[in-house]
Amino acid sequence: MVIRFREGIETQKLIEVVVEDADYRAVDAGMSKCSKYAHDRAAVANVAVPSPDDLKADIDALETWRATIEARSRAIRKKRKTTVSIGP
Repeated sequence: MVIRFREGIETQKLIEVVVEDADYRAVDAGMSKCSKYAHDRAAVANVAVPSPDDLKADIDALETWRATIEARSRAIRKKRKTTVSIGP
């Protein structure tokens, strides 16, 4: 893992990393949607804030995606610990 302002890089933490195309698309879509409301141009463009129902749907979708990512991370960590030999 790379953390800003930290000297070391913790490559062992990559054992849980899986990024699928669907993850990329979900992050890109979410960021694009949020960007409409989060940047200065939103005030100038008079962009309406999302309704509470829309916001709740987005929060629920994010929570479902997060749970999926965590389950996938646990599964791949278990698989890699039993099948991957780390060394020179």
